Amino acid sequence: MTVASQDTRFRSLPAWFKPGEFADPAFSAATYVADLQQYVRGSAHLSVLHGDLVEVINKDYEGFLHLTSRLTSVQGAVKRIEGPLAVVKARASATRDALLAESHALTRGLAARADAAASRGLLELMQDLTHVLSKVDKLLAELPPPGDAFLGKHSSPEAVEGQCHVLNRVTAEVARLQYQVKKGQDLAFVQTLAPRIVAAADRLQTYLDLALEAAIRQQVPTALGACLNSYASINRPQAAEQVVRSTLTRPLVEQTLAALRETTPGAAGAAAPAQRPGSGAAPAAVPPAAPLPAFLEALTRGMADELGPFLAHAMATSSGVHAFEFLGNGVLAEVLEAVQARCGADLSPGVPHAFHVGARAGDAFLEALESHATAQAQVARFRACQPYSAFMKLWNLPVYFSLQFQDIAGTLERRLGEAGLADEAAPPSPSSPAFHLAATAATWQALAASANPGSSLPRLADRFFRLGLMSLARYASWVRDVAAPGPEGSVGGGGPGASSEPGPPGAPGAPSAPPSPPSNVSLARLLADLATLGEAAQACWAPAAGPGTPGEACEACARAAAVAAESLAAAGEGARARLVAALAEECTAALSQLRGIVASFRMANRRAPAAPSPYAGRLLAPLAAFLAAHAGLLGADAAARLAREVAEGVAGAYASLAADTLAALEKTESSLRRLKSRQRMADGEDTSKGSGLETQALILLQLDLDVQAFASHIQELGVDHGSLPAFQRLREVIKAAQAGGEGQM
Repeated sequence: MTVASQDTRFRSLPAWFKPGEFADPAFSAATYVADLQQYVRGSAHLSVLHGDLVEVINKDYEGFLHLTSRLTSVQGAVKRIEGPLAVVKARASATRDALLAESHALTRGLAARADAAASRGLLELMQDLTHVLSKVDKLLAELPPPGDAFLGKHSSPEAVEGQCHVLNRVTAEVARLQYQVKKGQDLAFVQTLAPRIVAAADRLQTYLDLALEAAIRQQVPTALGACLNSYASINRPQAAEQVVRSTLTRPLVEQTLAALRETTPGAAGAAAPAQRPGSGAAPAAVPPAAPLPAFLEALTRGMADELGPFLAHAMATSSGVHAFEFLGNGVLAEVLEAVQARCGADLSPGVPHAFHVGARAGDAFLEALESHATAQAQVARFRACQPYSAFMKLWNLPVYFSLQFQDIAGTLERRLGEAGLADEAAPPSPSSPAFHLAATAATWQALAASANPGSSLPRLADRFFRLGLMSLARYASWVRDVAAPGPEGSVGGGGPGASSEPGPPGAPGAPSAPPSPPSNVSLARLLADLATLGEAAQACWAPAAGPGTPGEACEACARAAAVAAESLAAAGEGARARLVAALAEECTAALSQLRGIVASFRMANRRAPAAPSPYAGRLLAPLAAFLAAHAGLLGADAAARLAREVAEGVAGAYASLAADTLAALEKTESSLRRLKSRQRMADGEDTSKGSGLETQALILLQLDLDVQAFASHIQELGVDHGSLPAFQRLREVIKAAQAGGEGQM
């Protein structure tokens, strides 16, 4: 049955039959039949299936019956096929056996060949080792014994160069020996010869040390190159570094110390440093102490003459230069030992000036050493060596900064706690900005100390910069405290850190009277100091970054200084607001005469006013007097801003008082009009006569003249009255009252 016929068969099945359920892994025939029996007659469906089965069997039954007649010779056909197959199988088995035999023979031959090659290689290695070792011994035996006979002090440059070339030949053989030993290090024969090879290398190093010393003494470039190549070939760069240290650096250090002892007064009698544990040397043998900066400066000058030629050749040569670290192990190691033994007094953070000068001299000495390097990789190797890190650790920078921090921050905190707005600063030095308040001068001293090259160090630049920012932040906090309204901000002679608790009568700390609020002059001085300090802070940190500071670091410092200046300006907004409020209060005191205008016009029959009231000219008089007296203190921009803000405050108070006065006047006049109207009606008079509005009109005219005079005084202060919202509101109050009065008339 084909797939198509099967699909057709399934489509002809009844709707209740679901063939897909038979593929379910949890299918149960008994459960399925029990469910179907509830609504399907199984016997009827069985008869249908039986009929279909008979139909399928009968469909191909005739072909099945004729199948046996056509399969009579099957066994014969099978036998005819099996015969050739057996022959092929036998031939394949024989061929496979032959190939396996040949493969095994070839494998045995290759193994024997490998064993023979290994034996031959071992024999050649043994012969080569013996031959080369004998050759090295012979070459070393031909050399003069170490001492004056071999490259003594009177040897000529030609002799030095010739012996260096001979040693270069021996070095090549020793390097060959070392390679072969490394190649056959597990062999017993090689292990037996290892002591002889090491002894030969040691003898060669002895000759190389003498040759390098002679080449340095005679300044023979070719001999120097040959010696350095020899050291690099036998992998003993430390020996060459030690020769340079003992031949060049140590005599230079001793000569420098001797010269300092002769030229420095009292150096010969200086106390010697304490004996190091386990040294075994007598204290009297230790040379006296020497000043560290002078020692390093003299050593730097001497290096240019004594070490300069050798370092120029050694750092410029391209053969094996990567194997040596002459700057660190050959020069700095000896200097480090001398500094530790003779200059310990300059390494104590408890003596800040000597510590700072010594640290600066140490950094300069390291820079002088790095200047001999010809590639950045050499500088990196120099900074990674052990003497460099040990030399840097001579100065305990964290302790030094901690002491400086305590000194600078502690002094600033003490002065800010004692100072107030009434305390004036001392006369400034020629190199420092002029400040008016003692607190600002103390902050500038802390800021200058954090940026001063005389106390700061390049390796601590970030910490000192942060200390300066902290000083500005502390000053900004002090400004906010003293400028804050209320008793805590009403500072007279004492600072915000002074105790506010009264003591017993007669006690030194007991206040005799409540603290007075800060004066306008003190607030103006504070604002001037804030502006000056913000500019000075940005200017003093520009040179503190140093010419070698990366551009990104300089930009970051500039941004941080600008942010600090902005924070100072923001802290001064409270003081500015308080000064504006105080001046505005003094100015608005004259507004108390505004209510007297109503009484004066109502109590007496006055003519129409032609001039402003006297109080209008006195409204801004306190502000004008303050600006005239302290214009140089504030500056043009600050004075203009102050005048505008005070004028805005006075105009606002003027508008509020005028609105209240006119509202009260309107109520009074309305009551009077109603009263007079009833009296006229009782007398039988015309109610339209004598409305009594002349008094209100005169008052409004007087107020208008006063406002015009107020506007002219604002203009005299350099402020455009039209740009003041409070003044516009004042004009609108007057216009609204005038419009209301005209409508009633």
